[in-house]
Amino acid sequence: MTTDEQKRILLLAGIGLLVVCVVQFVVMPVLDFKDESLKQLRRQEQRYDRLQQYAWNYASLVAARKNQAKKFDTGKGALLGTVNKEVKQLNLAKNLASMKPGSNKLQNGFKEETVTLRFDRMYLEDVVKFLHRMEEQNDGILVKAVSLARKKGSFLSVDIILAMTMPE
Repeated sequence: MTTDEQKRILLLAGIGLLVVCVVQFVVMPVLDFKDESLKQLRRQEQRYDRLQQYAWNYASLVAARKNQAKKFDTGKGALLGTVNKEVKQLNLAKNLASMKPGSNKLQNGFKEETVTLRFDRMYLEDVVKFLHRMEEQNDGILVKAVSLARKKGSFLSVDIILAMTMPE
């Protein structure tokens, strides 16, 4: 082998090594970056679609809540008046120890009215009737908490927190 042939072989080996290095350290990372960018773009599009769906659902819920609130007198004490009416209709006024209204301002122009009730000497059947009537027949009123304590015999002491969200 002559020195010219050795130089050519060495030059070809160098070019080959250079091509391998360029492919390994330039072309492959660029292709990997492109693939990863496309995957990230798909994930972001899916997140965006979910966010749009959540926004649409939220708008639908707000509109539905406003329609539900139209059934009630949305002035101050609307929930209190509804609860009073139900207590009288179910003949539970004699068991009512206390009734405390409350109100919280929420975001987006809504307010939450609450009424905390304490009943003494109640039968479980009366408690269930009252709770069922409040939630089932008065759309939009939720029972937030119920506390039952057994007193003498089959009587219960009952604490109930009712809530209703409505536009201000």
